[in-house]
Amino acid sequence: MALGFLATSALAGDWPTFRGPNASGVAEGPAPTAGELLYLVSNNGVVSAYQIAMGERVYQQRLSPNQGTALSASPVYADGKLYFPSEDGDVFVVKAGDKYELLSTNPVGEVLMATPAISDGTIFIRGEHSVFAIREKAK
Repeated sequence: MALGFLATSALAGDWPTFRGPNASGVAEGPAPTAGELLYLVSNNGVVSAYQIAMGERVYQQRLSPNQGTALSASPVYADGKLYFPSEDGDVFVVKAGDKYELLSTNPVGEVLMATPAISDGTIFIRGEHSVFAIREKAK
């Protein structure tokens, strides 16, 4: 297996800047990408989507408009959806795309602080006391 590295010289002004939800220029955790968009989430539940090529914000939206939401886990992307587990025990599912669309809020009944894992159509979520394996019913 060969690894290739590309070395280049560039000025900071040559790169788009993703300022992030707290305008620090640094994401608070790993940032999933889907298509041409990069998704950032703050630890208080504000999701921002940015164009990867230009760094322009496409939208910014609170996951739960009726309450504060604490997030420690990193979001994950699969099958056109972004999954945001919260410390409140909810998993927010957002459709990937240039318009914010909350598809569902799924309570699991336990504090969630670990990043989910996805494998072969199953999402694995570790709660405070349990591990959940969730998938669609076979058709």
